[in-house]
Amino acid sequence: MTTNVTDLIDPIDYEEYLDEHRQKIENDPLKHLLEYPTDDIDFIRLERQYRTIIPIIPEKEALNDPHIRDCLQSFNGEHFYLRRNYNHYGSAITLLNVRHEQLQALKQIPKQDYEIDLIDDNRQTLIDQERDSPRKSTINDSIINPIKSSWALAKDDLDKTEPDTIMPHLIERIPIESVDKENELLRGKNRYSKLFSSYPPQADTDCIEYRPPSEPLQPYTTFKLQVKCLDFKFEPEMEPMFITLALYDFKERKKISENFHFDLNSDSLKQMIHLRPAVDGSTLSLSAIFPISFPSPDIYLIIRIEKILQQGDLSDCAEPYMKQDLKNQQRYHEQAIQFCQRLGRFRMPFAWTAISLRDILKEIEQETMLSSHSSTLPANSELMNSTAKASSLERKSLGAAGLRNAYESFRRSRDESLTRNNSKRSDDRQIPPTSPTATQTSANLSSTSDEFFHILANFDRTIILTLKGVYKQESERLSDEDIFKFLTDFRKPPTLAKKPKTIPAFIRFEFNQIHPGDTVDCCLDPQLNRLKPYTDDTKRPIKELLEFPPREIYLPHTSYRNLLYIYPLSVNLSNLTTRGSASARNIAVKIQLMGGEEEIFSLPLIFGKSSGQEMIKEVYLPVLYHSKSPSFYDEVKIRLPAVLDENHHLFFTFSHISCQPKENAPVEIPIGYTWLPLLNNNQLIHGDFNLPVAYERPPHNYSLVPPTNHDVNNVKWADSHKPLFSLSIRPSSTIHSLDERLENFFHMYNQLRKQAYKTHHHHHSNYQITDKDFKQAIMDTVWAQAEKLIQFLYILLDTLLSLLVRAPILNGHILNVNQTCFETLTKIVQRIQRDLLADLNDTQGRNRLLLTYIHYECTLHTPNETDISAISSKSASLRPSSLYFQRRVPRSTSNPDLPSPSLSPEDELALAAANGNLISSGISSGKQSMDSAQGIVKDSAYSNKAAQQRKPLHEELLFQWVVSSGATRDFAFGNSWFFFELLIKTMGHYLHTTNRFTIERRHRFSYQFCDDITTLLRLIIRELLDRQHHTQRNGIDGKLHCTQLNSSLAFFINDCLSLMDRGFVFSLIKIYCKEFDLEIAHGQPIDTTYFISLKLDFIRIICSHEHYIALNLPLLPSIPPSPSPSIGSMHSYSSTNNNNNNTNGNYQRTISIQQTDLTYEYRQEHYLVGIILHDLQNVLSNNIPWLHSRAINILRNVLSCHDFDQRLLIKDEKMNRNRVARLYLPLLHVISNNINKLFDPGNASFGQLNRPNVTPTDDLITSNGDEMAIENDGTLKRISSMTTFSEETSRDLLVCLLWVLKNIDSSVLRHWWIHMSRDQLQNLIQLLDLSIASFEYKGKKQMKRHHRIGAGGHASVLAAISTCASTKKTSMISVKNQLEKSIIGTENARTEMLNRNKQKNPLPSTHEPTKTGNNLRWRKDQTHWRQANSERSEEDITIDAHLESILASECTMIVLDTIETIIQVVQTTDCHQTLLPGLLKILLHAFALNQSTWTLQNLFSHQRSIVYKFPELLFEEDTEHCADLCLRLLKHCSSCLSTIRSHASASLYLLMRQNFEIGNNFSRVKMQATMSLSWLVGQSTSQFNEIFLRKSLRTILTYADGDTDLQESAFPSQVKDLATNLYMILCDTVKLREAKDNPDMEIDLLHRIANCYQNSPDLRLTWLQNMAQKHLSMNHYGEAGMCLAHAASLVAEYLRMLESKSYMPNGCVTLQKISMNLLEESAVSDDVVSPGDEGICTGKYFTENGFIGLMEQAAVFLTHAHMYEAVNDIYHVLTPIYEANRDFKKLSQVHSKLHEYFNRILIQGNKRLFGTYFRVGFYGTKFDELDGQEFIYKEPGITKLAEIASRLESFYIDKYGKSQVEMIKDSNDVNRASLDLANKKCNHRSSSCTRNKEKTTLRTHT
Repeated sequence: MTTNVTDLIDPIDYEEYLDEHRQKIENDPLKHLLEYPTDDIDFIRLERQYRTIIPIIPEKEALNDPHIRDCLQSFNGEHFYLRRNYNHYGSAITLLNVRHEQLQALKQIPKQDYEIDLIDDNRQTLIDQERDSPRKSTINDSIINPIKSSWALAKDDLDKTEPDTIMPHLIERIPIESVDKENELLRGKNRYSKLFSSYPPQADTDCIEYRPPSEPLQPYTTFKLQVKCLDFKFEPEMEPMFITLALYDFKERKKISENFHFDLNSDSLKQMIHLRPAVDGSTLSLSAIFPISFPSPDIYLIIRIEKILQQGDLSDCAEPYMKQDLKNQQRYHEQAIQFCQRLGRFRMPFAWTAISLRDILKEIEQETMLSSHSSTLPANSELMNSTAKASSLERKSLGAAGLRNAYESFRRSRDESLTRNNSKRSDDRQIPPTSPTATQTSANLSSTSDEFFHILANFDRTIILTLKGVYKQESERLSDEDIFKFLTDFRKPPTLAKKPKTIPAFIRFEFNQIHPGDTVDCCLDPQLNRLKPYTDDTKRPIKELLEFPPREIYLPHTSYRNLLYIYPLSVNLSNLTTRGSASARNIAVKIQLMGGEEEIFSLPLIFGKSSGQEMIKEVYLPVLYHSKSPSFYDEVKIRLPAVLDENHHLFFTFSHISCQPKENAPVEIPIGYTWLPLLNNNQLIHGDFNLPVAYERPPHNYSLVPPTNHDVNNVKWADSHKPLFSLSIRPSSTIHSLDERLENFFHMYNQLRKQAYKTHHHHHSNYQITDKDFKQAIMDTVWAQAEKLIQFLYILLDTLLSLLVRAPILNGHILNVNQTCFETLTKIVQRIQRDLLADLNDTQGRNRLLLTYIHYECTLHTPNETDISAISSKSASLRPSSLYFQRRVPRSTSNPDLPSPSLSPEDELALAAANGNLISSGISSGKQSMDSAQGIVKDSAYSNKAAQQRKPLHEELLFQWVVSSGATRDFAFGNSWFFFELLIKTMGHYLHTTNRFTIERRHRFSYQFCDDITTLLRLIIRELLDRQHHTQRNGIDGKLHCTQLNSSLAFFINDCLSLMDRGFVFSLIKIYCKEFDLEIAHGQPIDTTYFISLKLDFIRIICSHEHYIALNLPLLPSIPPSPSPSIGSMHSYSSTNNNNNNTNGNYQRTISIQQTDLTYEYRQEHYLVGIILHDLQNVLSNNIPWLHSRAINILRNVLSCHDFDQRLLIKDEKMNRNRVARLYLPLLHVISNNINKLFDPGNASFGQLNRPNVTPTDDLITSNGDEMAIENDGTLKRISSMTTFSEETSRDLLVCLLWVLKNIDSSVLRHWWIHMSRDQLQNLIQLLDLSIASFEYKGKKQMKRHHRIGAGGHASVLAAISTCASTKKTSMISVKNQLEKSIIGTENARTEMLNRNKQKNPLPSTHEPTKTGNNLRWRKDQTHWRQANSERSEEDITIDAHLESILASECTMIVLDTIETIIQVVQTTDCHQTLLPGLLKILLHAFALNQSTWTLQNLFSHQRSIVYKFPELLFEEDTEHCADLCLRLLKHCSSCLSTIRSHASASLYLLMRQNFEIGNNFSRVKMQATMSLSWLVGQSTSQFNEIFLRKSLRTILTYADGDTDLQESAFPSQVKDLATNLYMILCDTVKLREAKDNPDMEIDLLHRIANCYQNSPDLRLTWLQNMAQKHLSMNHYGEAGMCLAHAASLVAEYLRMLESKSYMPNGCVTLQKISMNLLEESAVSDDVVSPGDEGICTGKYFTENGFIGLMEQAAVFLTHAHMYEAVNDIYHVLTPIYEANRDFKKLSQVHSKLHEYFNRILIQGNKRLFGTYFRVGFYGTKFDELDGQEFIYKEPGITKLAEIASRLESFYIDKYGKSQVEMIKDSNDVNRASLDLANKKCNHRSSSCTRNKEKTTLRTHT
């Protein structure tokens, strides 16, 4: 694609242009197309969707902490979404909805009926119905008569035939003006305005302009298992029991849920421990919901049972329940009461059991017949379904579809999860199996089989599980690790498993699955907040538990949570003693959360267990009897304060519990103490800890130092300060990151803000932070732990963006961290985009997590917001002015951290003028109080003088990008989409907060900002032009990097068109196009192709804008465009052009002429359309098919978008579409300039009715490849054979042209085409002809046959069909190749026989022709994965066939509309009369194709109108038009549809009548109709039926009888004579059809029919050609050559009578040397046929060139038959003609050929084998007229007698039956008397055959 500098167009100043023509726009009735709507952009406030009834916020005091405020702002704060209200009108969204539009179109458009579909379906049924009519006997009587039925009998048959429906209004003599109006109204019916609604859409993967929409961050959806305890009791029921549930993952060996505590103790049991009624209802819950992120059969529900502490070990405690001692039950109960009253606060472990998830689903597993699994249930457990209580369980089996429906939501949520292994290696991440990279990574659920998911998919009902026993707890095996050891034993075979002792019990659980989207009433979250809906306070609540996923989940935090889980592991106090010097046993551990060191600071933030208070101050761990070093399994859950300080710590008290009652002895004796501070280096502690134990309570200020510190004074440590107490701390917090780097940054930034507050209020702090430390802390956040980085990603990004505009202040100085923040931002985005979450990138390379942040979660700060840390909490006082620069200082390029003003003086004046003053950003107190309720505190407003001291965020962000360098710039370019979309969001936020949406676009943004955008654009362009050569940089492929960067830039400019000065944006597009065009013009060819591709993608994305129409200024162009600033003096316009008072005619003419070519003015005013068409024109000039497709698709996309644009329905749809279509008038010139490159489907069309391939100009040997055969079927074909466009590319171009022609007003076209040259109009006519051929409907059967080739809609199907059809185009080439093989001697009789056998049993070919067009979508359809998934349903195929039928019909109707417009142009001007034949040929071509019944009605109406207006086209000029029209009409007269036959009959009758009225005779029509029917019946009979044609002939006679105006003339009798003659030809057709299975008999019949037309040269020539065609299909080249020699003799005889020329042969006598049989043509003489009669011998064959063509073709076939002597005789006749015409080229070729042929005769001599001949006789009455006749059969040269005998015998056995046929195999004469003639079976016998040298005789006798 070469580009001249002069091609570069300066766009107009869009905003100035609108201002200049404001009045005109306001008065334009289509104003809505010219301007953006006022509600184009909305910056809407997002309503947060909370799961809880109210937002979760911490205590009020915590709101003063800046970091807490930042977190709450991210969770609950005010977020805005920049919404483009009309974005769905852009091409990206529109194209994705095409399928929906197509289905809507199917409902609105009547179904098109095509005869080709009826042929495939039920045509034979219609034929059978006609044959079963009452006239069957008489008609059949005529059929079985000899070949020429009597004239009287033929008339009688026609009279008895029932005619089709008569339409008398068609033959009424109506004024032509009324006819045209009726035709116009008829064409307008059943039309659909949207052409592209039936055109195949592009594949989704090709829609590069589509950006998947961002979605709000959804809660992490998991599989949720609801567990409810229905019953729990022991026998005997003696004491209260307490149950704890938790989930464990055996494979991961981790606990994956928090504990759920409940009990079912009766009131009497609760009274044993003096428990009052429950204080809080949340502790009465009996049901819990367990979220499970990674479902697995290895997950177990662990049930632990505790009881009140009592004297005795665990075995003693379990004995009463295991022995079932009824005698001592009362004693046991009384003991229990005593222990409960004394030790009710303390518990001890009692029993446990485990249930696997597979056990829970065991019933479903049995239903789905999956493999069995080892059960961990106790032997006496039962599993039942809730529906099986009264009847047997109803089974339900789900197949693959059911599985998807039942479990699709869970799988989708699981696939969307962001999961990763705990491994530190980044490549160990876990990706869901159905994610795009599932084949490259390990399965997310590696331990889960597909069988298990089948079970989960069927888990859709309640399952009840009954346990009849639990395992006795062993005192030494209490830990989680002991549980996993037990489970390991359980999974072993029963013979090897060691299970603990079982205690009888009765426990019933109910299990349900909570599906995604289901709501659970009265549910509490892990922090006991009420979830929606919560409708009944009196119901027992359901608790949703917190999950501890076994693998990392990458998802940002979205709500406030601050929990701490404590897991005591063990304590060893064996060396400790009580105060009475007794050893410490029965150790109890009390845990408290302390806010200070005194007991009063014990905080009630510990979650209670069952049947108690919701929050408590202290909790005791279970006690092991007589154990000095107990292990623990309990979990302590704490709600942490939001703000922690050095005083917050955990305090542990170790006590000895006296189980035996003693007088004055306390139950609880403290024996040790320890503590654990919650903060370590200002970070929340987590992990495992080993603490020493002190004998006494620690001294004052103990909490400031951890107990492990040896510097602790005044503390008496047990066991020499050894660590005796082990525990694990597990926080679950959304405000504490638990990552050292993140915590350091957040804490440092928090302190800076607090210091700024203290400095402002004259407080001093010892905490010193330097500039360097803070920058390093910022940089370190990049390398935070992956999971923590993602969890706090949104908070971190908010903080970095805040620092860009609100840098912290240290000691009155602003810290210069802008550059550092931007660098960190780029690296974080790079790490997430390329390393951590690359699998979440969409088709545009955008990470979904980051995308959601930009659009929904981003907190955008502005310079006019005052940090609360810098102001008083009680007042809204301003910051000291000393903190800011007092004057405006421009930003230094050497130090980008220096501030600069955000507004230029001009911008400030414009803003002030628009608003009256600068906009205040104050927040009302009511709004502030509402935000405070959500945990958000906002600052009051302050003077705008402070706001002017810093740049807005969008300016600062852009500036930092522009001045970046090195890796920072590379990362920014590599993830440019993020920064571009963030820029757009910040720009919209800026316009919203400053109320600039209401001012002029030119004043919205500062000059400096626009200048920075231009600078960035140039930097990116240079990156694109240079970077693609670098294969790798920073791990990114160069071309991939450039492609994504180019797309991101285009999307940014697309977005800018909605926010900025559109003239400025156009200038950006100009810069891009200029740089690329210059590089393309001077670059290397390899680079040029890639650069063109980038530019096309860039333009395509920009032109996908929703206001693309308005951007192209579809104004009425009477006013010239205003010049751009740079070319203001280049053009001037006359005053007449600026005058708005022109007449309508001149005005429309001016419009049409001015906008019909790619002029400078056109491209300047319609800038984007001009770029599209200009690039299309340049790309089409190259021979790069895939670029052709890219360029055409841009145009196709925008036109498709126009078609589906609902805005064009406003007011007058026709006017709207006309206004838009006029933008594309130059498209006609673009396509016309490439007309020779378009794909020509003429020879590949299924429905085209072609003449015989034996044409006068077909020289198959010497064809030069540049010229095509002379047309015989009325179609237009090009002279040049150059074809560079694929069929799909050509179709796309033509459908775009048809769209323009359809939607533009005909008056505009008329005024335009009147001034067009004849050549240009001829090109248009040729394009119309190509259009109807390109969009021909192929039929549903063909689409079904090829539906597996492509799954992208009916485009691929049509491409496949056309590929198969295109093989027909090579048929003549194949003949040529065969001739050449024969000439050089490579073909012989044996190879012919082998070839025949191959044809009977064809094998798959490995060289099948394939589609070679380099269409990307087509190549994708050929990939293996596409084929494997390309099976399409019958319904889809039917829909595609329906759409294709609508498309074909609509395209033909558009062509008809255009033809009518051209005819009006022709009638207006005399110079265009030569266009009429081309228009008629288009109609003839349309008749030859498959058309719907409705389209054919319009075609017939249009044809009748043209014939009436221009009869000279048929009757005074070339008679080929008349012949072709007769052929088409007769073909449709044989249609199986009565409607088509009725119209065809009427058209044929009117043609006869008009011919008669012009010359009082219609011999021409009579002759052409007879010839056409003769040729038609000689072709394949699949498209022809004599029964229907007979009805049409009867209909014509009916019209003739009813035409009263001509009853007195000879016309009715002549019509009847013609109809009778045509009917006689039909009788011949029946015989041909009967002989279709016997080619030899068929050829003999053709020969007899040809002899019947000795007195009709035209008909005889037609039948001779039919016979030659039949011989050619059987490879009988000698016979085919002789048929053409006869045809040439017939022509020579006529030429001699017409004009005698010395060099021409003297009739057929001159040709007798070729064969004496040629003298048969001498029957045609002047006493039989007069050449002067109208319509006689007027075809193109009866010319000198026709004679030459026939003779040359005969020579070709005789050469192939090795009959070189006859070829010499032929060229002996042709040589004088060549000499007379001085055709030396032909003479040279002839002599060269003869030289070669004579040499072959010398070489081969008598060794040529011409064939083997057999004599065959037929005897028997079943042979009808063949009885007693003998024939000579020619076979290939080496055919054996047995071959022909077997073939004939098989044929007649199949026809008559084996018992009816007998072969007589001898050469004696047949004695008919010896045959049993009285035998009704008429047995047939065949005699043997004898061979005599070269002649073999075969006689068949009866």
